[in-house]
Amino acid sequence: RPGTIRREGPKKKEGNKEEKEEKTKSREKKEKDNKEKTSKEKDTAKKEEKKKRKAEKRQRKEERREKRERKEIAKQEKEKRKETTREKRERERQAKEKASYPSGM
Repeated sequence: RPGTIRREGPKKKEGNKEEKEEKTKSREKKEKDNKEKTSKEKDTAKKEEKKKRKAEKRQRKEERREKRERKEIAKQEKEKRKETTREKRERERQAKEKASYPSGM
């Protein structure tokens, strides 16, 4: 820039190199720890999601089993009703036959 006086020699003071290196190492360590923490959180979240999916699957399986059982019970009850209806009709038929024939024969 015009009007600026040029200086001779080093432009910046070097400072303590060891201190700079220590700060860099410290910063890198913090970054690494944060990264590990984030990955651990991700793993934990993944595990939780997996547990959740497994529980949902278990629940659906249980619901299907219960539905099958209810269906089977309903089927058995229907069959029982059919059977009793058959028996009732048979008794009525036999009673009618008995009534239609004179008992003196």
